[in-house]
Amino acid sequence: MLSQGVVSLSPRVPPDAFFCRAKVSIRERRMKVHRHAEKLVQYLRAHPQPTTVARIALAGVMTAGDASKAIQYGIQLGVIERIRRPGASQAERVQYRLTGQPLQPVRKAVGEPSFDALLTAWGIALVPPRLPACPPDDVTSS
Repeated sequence: MLSQGVVSLSPRVPPDAFFCRAKVSIRERRMKVHRHAEKLVQYLRAHPQPTTVARIALAGVMTAGDASKAIQYGIQLGVIERIRRPGASQAERVQYRLTGQPLQPVRKAVGEPSFDALLTAWGIALVPPRLPACPPDDVTSS
């Protein structure tokens, strides 16, 4: 059964399934990267010598893609530093180690944005002030 003129690409998959992909929020992605960074920090503490993304993946800590994202996150927070070794082989040219800074916990969400908060931030009154009534104009014909 087709709904609203949408053609199904497969007889087994309903046409609405293509439009109902689960949306992953930015916060959920950030939490995932933070969890990977925590795992990476634990691994780097246990293995204090500088390491590469390939070694992290080879050790089974996480995939190379997740390790790269966690490393970038750690670098942005000052927890991990990049070490460049110009004369080394391509696989060993860039290595990473801990800086000694702790990985801070993820901040709690402040809450949903609201129009009232925006008005308050701009200094606009939420409830407009009552103005005194103006006396009626005297319209006299001369």
